[in-house]
Amino acid sequence: MRGLPPDCDSGTDWADFAQQRLAAQQEQQAIANQIAATRIWTINRKTGDVSYVLNGRVSVIDRGRVVTVLNQDEAAVLFGLEMAIHKYGSRIACSRSEEWKRMVAMCVVSHGIFTQFTDPDMQGALHQQQLLANPLQLRAARLHSIETRLRTEETEDLIFTDEADARRLLSSLQPAAQSRQFLEILKVSQQPEPKANVGGNLTITLVRSSTGQQAFRVSIHEGKRQEIIDRVAQLRQTVYLSSRNNFRMLSNERGGR
Repeated sequence: MRGLPPDCDSGTDWADFAQQRLAAQQEQQAIANQIAATRIWTINRKTGDVSYVLNGRVSVIDRGRVVTVLNQDEAAVLFGLEMAIHKYGSRIACSRSEEWKRMVAMCVVSHGIFTQFTDPDMQGALHQQQLLANPLQLRAARLHSIETRLRTEETEDLIFTDEADARRLLSSLQPAAQSRQFLEILKVSQQPEPKANVGGNLTITLVRSSTGQQAFRVSIHEGKRQEIIDRVAQLRQTVYLSSRNNFRMLSNERGGR
């Protein structure tokens, strides 16, 4: 359950607000359904190119080293982005017209996707969209970054130099206030490398360098990686829907920003 917006205090306002929420959810579900229905149309045996059909037409082509999006449908852009990030990591190149770059940047921000572009103009367009974003969209992007790391980094230990990201990860497994307390206890501990077990899923250790810099080492317990990925993805989806619906998050989730 989520709280009402500050200006939603009458029956009519609530009805309008609920209608907007339903419309946003239906829009998001429609995009998800389009992507889920994506299928391979052709595989070029000579070049290895794989063409994908969305909404009845070839919309995305995987050329091995390049993912080409053939139209400006939101579902196609989102599918192409996610494929590129999965294949090449969070740092990707994006070319074409300025209008296209702005559209891609808008899609990245509105869907809470974390990526960095090699093209300065593209990165600039992304930065401009981020300035217009609400905190929930930015939080969804950071959760996407964590989810991507969990999926792609095969090592059992992940190092987080950003305390906020470590807190976001923990907040997918327990209340945000408890996650914050976990980290504060580690930071004031006098032990050389203080650590704490988080719900039997992972162990988090505070690591201090000789110069006094600190980082958090997250050691994932055996057999728990997929469960953690699912929890992070679920929280990201909740944050994303809340950003689309302009809902305020529950107090324990707001504390995890």
